[in-house]
Amino acid sequence: MNDFYGQLERQLVEAGRRRAERGRWRPVPAGRARPLLAVATAVLVAVAAVTLAPALRPDSARSPAGGAAAPAPPAAQRDASLEGVSVAIFNATTTTGLGRAAADGLARRGASVRGIATDIDQGRARSVVEHGPGADEQARLVADALGVGDVRPLSQANPGRAGADAAVVVRLGADYRAP
Repeated sequence: MNDFYGQLERQLVEAGRRRAERGRWRPVPAGRARPLLAVATAVLVAVAAVTLAPALRPDSARSPAGGAAAPAPPAAQRDASLEGVSVAIFNATTTTGLGRAAADGLARRGASVRGIATDIDQGRARSVVEHGPGADEQARLVADALGVGDVRPLSQANPGRAGADAAVVVRLGADYRAP
């Protein structure tokens, strides 16, 4: 077996020598070409960084369209009281404790958390805040407090899953970042 590797090494060295003679292989540039190579490399890295930066940003910093992040809600909306808002929270991810973290944050703001549960679908990418009839303003306040941009009416297919007395249902997706 040693003979095989020795023979392979000799063949590779010989192939490299032949390429150098034919001009297909060139050593690292010397003199003025070296700084130009360094500048070209730096420009290439900068262009790649600017191009790839949005793709490398966490999901919570991207808008649903994948572009720039949505502007943060005004401080008055973010800090609005949630007194009297009844909320049910479903963790639709495999991240343990995400629902509890969201519930604690809402409870500190005065919301009445009616339940925390693991959603049947644990592969949700985007968080959503759903609301029952007449609770759209309450749902927007909850969405602002959690930093969730998707607010919609509660699906008729599953209104009972949240409990009969919860006006707002939060389904946390992979984009949700606990405070």
